[in-house]
Amino acid sequence: MKIKKVEIQAFRAYDKAENSTFDFGISGDKYADFVSLYAPNGFGKTSFYDAVEYSYTNNIDRLLKNKNKDVAKSEKNINKSEKQYILRNRLSDANLESYVKLTTTSNVFNKKIPAPRKNAADYKFDENETERGYFREVILSQDWISSFLREDRPDERFTKFIDFFGDKVLDNYRKSLDELITKNEKLLKSLQNDLKGILPKLKYDSDIEILSKINEKINLLNELGNHFRIVDTYTSGKDILELSNTISERKNDLNHNISRLREVFTELELLISGNERIVSFRVFRDYIKEQTNLTERLSSLAIIRTKFINLKQKKDQIESIQNKNKELDSEKNQKDGIVKIFPDYTKIIIQIQQKEKEISDLKIAKESSSKEISETESTLNENTAKTDNFQNLLNEVEKKIEQLPEIVKIIESSQNNITKVNDDIEQNNEKLEKEKNKLKSISNRIEELKKAILEISNKNYPSQFENTFEKYKLYIEKILNSEKSLEEKGKQLQSLNFQIEDQKSFQKDLELFVSKGLSIIHEQKTSSCPLCNQDYKTYNDLANAVSSNKLLSQRMSELLNEKNEIEKSHQELLEELSKNVQELVVIIGKDISTDELAEKDSRENILNINKTLTELQNKLLNETRILSSQRLLLQNKSKEEYETWAKEIINSYRAELEKLKSIIQALNDKLLKGREQQQIINKKLEAEESGLQVLENSDILKEISDFFLKNYPNQKIDSKQLVTDLENINADIQKNLNSIKDLSDTIKILETELQEFKEENVTNEMTQINGTLIRISASIDIYKLNAGKYINYDIDKMDEDVFNDSIAKSKEENEKKISDYNEEIKQLELLSELKDNVLPYLEFEENKKIENNIKSNIEKKKKVTKLLKGEIEKVNSHIEKQIKSFFYEDLINDLYKRIDPHPEYTKVKFIPDFKDAKPKLNVCVYGKNNSDDFIIPNLYFSQAQLNILSLCIFLAKALNAKDDDGNSIDCIFVDDPIQSMDSINILSTIDLLRSIVVNHEKQIILSTHDENFHNLLKKKIPSALFKSKFMELETFGKVRPSSVG
Repeated sequence: MKIKKVEIQAFRAYDKAENSTFDFGISGDKYADFVSLYAPNGFGKTSFYDAVEYSYTNNIDRLLKNKNKDVAKSEKNINKSEKQYILRNRLSDANLESYVKLTTTSNVFNKKIPAPRKNAADYKFDENETERGYFREVILSQDWISSFLREDRPDERFTKFIDFFGDKVLDNYRKSLDELITKNEKLLKSLQNDLKGILPKLKYDSDIEILSKINEKINLLNELGNHFRIVDTYTSGKDILELSNTISERKNDLNHNISRLREVFTELELLISGNERIVSFRVFRDYIKEQTNLTERLSSLAIIRTKFINLKQKKDQIESIQNKNKELDSEKNQKDGIVKIFPDYTKIIIQIQQKEKEISDLKIAKESSSKEISETESTLNENTAKTDNFQNLLNEVEKKIEQLPEIVKIIESSQNNITKVNDDIEQNNEKLEKEKNKLKSISNRIEELKKAILEISNKNYPSQFENTFEKYKLYIEKILNSEKSLEEKGKQLQSLNFQIEDQKSFQKDLELFVSKGLSIIHEQKTSSCPLCNQDYKTYNDLANAVSSNKLLSQRMSELLNEKNEIEKSHQELLEELSKNVQELVVIIGKDISTDELAEKDSRENILNINKTLTELQNKLLNETRILSSQRLLLQNKSKEEYETWAKEIINSYRAELEKLKSIIQALNDKLLKGREQQQIINKKLEAEESGLQVLENSDILKEISDFFLKNYPNQKIDSKQLVTDLENINADIQKNLNSIKDLSDTIKILETELQEFKEENVTNEMTQINGTLIRISASIDIYKLNAGKYINYDIDKMDEDVFNDSIAKSKEENEKKISDYNEEIKQLELLSELKDNVLPYLEFEENKKIENNIKSNIEKKKKVTKLLKGEIEKVNSHIEKQIKSFFYEDLINDLYKRIDPHPEYTKVKFIPDFKDAKPKLNVCVYGKNNSDDFIIPNLYFSQAQLNILSLCIFLAKALNAKDDDGNSIDCIFVDDPIQSMDSINILSTIDLLRSIVVNHEKQIILSTHDENFHNLLKKKIPSALFKSKFMELETFGKVRPSSVG
């Protein structure tokens, strides 16, 4: 896929499409394979790249960076009440469509920019909106690659690689594995400490049969009805405490039961003989008989008392009925009066209805008249307002014509100011970015150096491969060499110590062996050695030769001398190591002090630049508002267009004003006639309403209305209801008279039946009987309650002999229970003693289980750690392969050699390091002839050399870029590739780009702010020999029409 044409309208720096079309066609259907776009800074080169990227990917990668998000948010806060234009050119006509149309050899991509809502932006700053993200690989992002190379800390460089290009899922898996390994090793160490702590507790020298003894006692007690749990090796201290509590509770229960049984003996005796609290059995029997007689007498008296009560109720009923008849007579008289005046009420109601009909008709006429007047007034007001509006518009246009030269002058001045401020902002942003990178580099270096000093005190020395510590390479190598020598000396000392110990052991054995040999020689008095069969002159010569053997002591002396020499050398190495470490710490400390001063200066510079940027942003905002407001005054027209338009509009306004004057006169005449008619209607309405009020205030109307409101609040006023009510009242009066007669007859009968009795005497006798019954019933109930605890028979009918036998039997049963309870208490006390002895044994068994469990867990953790380490090695290997495949090292080195920016260091390598918890990605450049001689480029390379390396990395990536279907992307976009390069490097870069176009059949679209470089490209890649085209932006967002092909 290659690019044929890019059409841009109302997007970023570009306005109308006729001035913003980049046509890469050269002749016929052919299009350029090499395009150079020249424009000074601020003319819209970056906006061109934004347009191409947005049309193809629906996003702009550089705007997704956090700092650009923050700038947009700041702008949004300033313009809270306005639409926020991020993509659209805010100076373009509001009716001009905003779009980017990208025409390629395979497709056409037409991307429109939607208008934002109020207080919203036309760009979402959302990575998820991206489509066809692979296209970013062919747009040079030198900012990212340069910052990637300049990153001081290899671990942060690795993080950047993963964030932008790596497999984040796989890296997160690696982090999880690393965390699991660390966690597992901590757990393993903790388990090993736990194992050491449990060993002293694995001692027990008491009775090992204690379990069988205590369980034997528990089984015995459970047979007596208890529920004690059997004690075994799984019984805990908590279980033993629970057992102790259960024994105590059971003993308390048993003692309580014994006390209760002894109380029962006393209670059984009281049932026979009685005391002041409870009667005796004989008295109980007498009370039963008396209770029966008194209950029968009380029933007879209750019947008589009921008749007295009934007599009183009948008399009360007669009195109540007589009162009711009086109320009915009063109601009857009131309703008779209302019925008599009802005809007059009906006549008044008819007159009121007629008046209301006339009033309603007049109100309708009045409403119609008012509506017509209101409509006329509304139309009059509208036309008056139109007249005022046209007059104001006419005055405004005439005033603007007078001010036109001044407005045009302000617009031109604002446009010039905006261009200048934009240039100043861009320059200050570049300065700010450089200063921030410088500050970050210094701060990271200070942090790394301080951390290194702490780590050095723990004998963890920094790596010479890390950028920060490259300058300390000699010091670090001296320290590492000293440590290596110390390690070797340590191994030699250890070996010598083993030899010395072996020699000591061997010497003891040999001395014993020689002693036995001398004994044999002295016993046999022989001159021939029994050990080696060597012959000596005499027996004494043989004995002297054996006893004077010095071989063993000489070997020991040699070993000790050698050990002494090595220990002396070891001490010297320790002193040398300490000296080297101290030298490294001192020089790092000095560098920290220097960097802290530089850090302070850098922060002050950033504050000053930010202050300048804020002032420039405010100035730009002010100028933009001035320009927008002045253009709005002219309706975004030119001076000539506005003058022509103004003359036409003035003539039309004047004609319209004449028409409106005629309409207003006619409406005023109509309004006067309508108001006279309405006055006549108002006078008639007033007279009718006065007559209605007289009728409504009539006394008859008020009396009947009040009566019905009070007596029939939910019914309409009607005489039929009154007639019906009068008939019902007469019927109720007669019914009540009949009831009074019946009640009088009943009263005479009751008075005859009760003439022998007095109500007072009957009541007094009943009260006396009730008192006696309460007293003897309480004694009977108390006796039954106590006897019922021990006797299951009906005690009311039991004779005295049977009662005494039952009491004797209960006493015998209780004595047996007391004996059994005492025996159980004895067994519980024995169990309590055994319980105290079993606890140490259980603790011993528990500790054995803990030991076995810890050992099992240690083995499991060791196996898991081994598996995790194996897995993380595989993951690291896979990530390393990803890094190698991403950077295309061979191709990068081929491109790098062609430009040849450094005379010695010509080979680039990307070396991942997974030794520490934080993986590192080292970028190293190696010498021509020495595979071990390398440097860190951001420490030793110039800005130009770094830019060349960045360009080579990007081109290698772009040459291998594929779309989602695996097809090659044949276009490459490069922005200002020669920053800080010298002339030789520039020529080499041009040759490289030309070879990519010719040999790889790629299309390169290049932009530059350097006019000399643009002209040099014309000479080195002329359109006569190559499919090349050279274009320029003549001003802000405008393509020069005469761009050559």
